[in-house]
Formats: sequence, structure tokens, C-alpha cells
Amino acid sequence: MHEHALIRDVIDAILSELQKKGVGSGGLVAEVSLKVGSLEIHSEEAFRQVYEVLSRDTILAGSALKIETVPPKLSCVCGFDGCASGSFDPHDPLPAADCPSCGKSCRLTGGKGVGAISLALRDG
Repeated sequence: MHEHALIRDVIDAILSELQKKGVGSGGLVAEVSLKVGSLEIHSEEAFRQVYEVLSRDTILAGSALKIETVPPKLSCVCGFDGCASGSFDPHDPLPAADCPSCGKSCRLTGGKGVGAISLALRDG
């Protein structure tokens, strides 16, 4: 499951950073906010379920997960430059879409990976 590997890497990175900063034991993180490329999330529900399971028994247990999906970009030789819309196969190694301006097929860029992670700690 793709979501499992991505969330595991995110949780490992968060826990490692919190440990470096000396943030202590469980239950201190209220919310985890992620900016994630829309081509990474096959199912937001599965993404959330995996987060809940993998964050158990960690400092992230019980924290809310806020997800902002970042769409891929489309740049065309006609001059169009903007966010691509529609659904794309997340397994496609070279995703493409038709330009909304001229109709030519263009390669998509971006829309992958985790762009930003931020945490909100609980008081006390």
C-alpha cells in the first residue's frame, strides 16, 4: 500500500525531528499538517487510517491530521502555465494531460511528494 510507506516516512521524520529538539513523551502533538502532492494520495481515507495506526503509541497519538493536496502543474508550448485539473493515474511514471488552452498533450510536473510538514503542540 503506497499510503503506508509515505506516512511511515513522514512519521519517522517528525519523530526524529521532535527527538532532536527534546520534545518529550506521548500526546503532546495536537495537529499534524501536511502539504502532499495529489498524485501521492490514492485514497485520502486510506491515508488517514494508516496515519492513525502508525501514530499509535507515539507522541503523535490522537493528533488530528490536516491534509492539503497540491495539484500537478501543466506547462504548454502555447504559453499556458497553471494547475492541472482532472484525475490522473498516480501509477503513471510520466503523467500527461491535455492543455486547456490549445488541447495539446503536455507532461505534468509536481503533484508528488510531501512539500511541507507543520505541527501544532497541545498546551501543557
